[in-house]
Amino acid sequence: MERLGFGVGVVNSFQNIALAVAPLVVGVILDKNLDDQAEGFSQISLLMGFISLAMLAILTVWSVQISLRHEYSSYAKKAQSLISH
Repeated sequence: MERLGFGVGVVNSFQNIALAVAPLVVGVILDKNLDDQAEGFSQISLLMGFISLAMLAILTVWSVQISLRHEYSSYAKKAQSLISH
């Protein structure tokens, strides 16, 4: 249970850092493209798309990990029942 708490703390730390840095990155992109705002918003759209793809990849890996954990758990239970009989 302690590892789970540590993992939640690490994830929350990364999330807080990202929430602090993301508006700064958007501001820098818009400041660099004052003459052509359409280009700035295009770059921001690419940034948000990359963030969305990263989140999709994380959720995919997470779901695969959960399914494998349940699969391993069922195999472990079957093996334990075979050993105990």
